[in-house]
Amino acid sequence: MPRASARILRIEIESSDGDEYSANLPVSLAAHLPKLIPPHGVRALEAAGLSIEALQLIIEADPPPAR
Repeated sequence: MPRASARILRIEIESSDGDEYSANLPVSLAAHLPKLIPPHGVRALEAAGLSIEALQLIIEADPPPAR
């Protein structure tokens, strides 16, 4: 039986430097993340050790829905 994929990517980042970013983005828009995440969101992701490219790879891997 095929596994249903998550429809919303929920991003909540708080870096040790105090950068914060949160968003709920449709998974179908993963290819457009560079345009959808504002500069302060990119900085918060990078400060937390993530990148937009890493988020796109995670989505492409079709993980099971989880926190």
